[in-house]
Amino acid sequence: MVAYVAAPMVNRPDRKAKWVDILGINVAADQVAEIVWAADHQRRVHWFVTEADATIAAQVDQTPWEERAAITRSIARF
Repeated sequence: MVAYVAAPMVNRPDRKAKWVDILGINVAADQVAEIVWAADHQRRVHWFVTEADATIAAQVDQTPWEERAAITRSIARF
């Protein structure tokens, strides 16, 4: 689980999603490749590329659904 990966489609898009600016691009493609390789060789359900991703996911999991939806609506403006 990772927000955005430093790749051409994210770094040089025709249109940039607001979420990219909010969450940032903090993961390189080779980091993801290492996790994919590990996931292929170990039995585990959820994988995070960085500790920061795991920490954010834990915080989101503790946020009530209604608050998560309100945050998403305010950022996406819908």
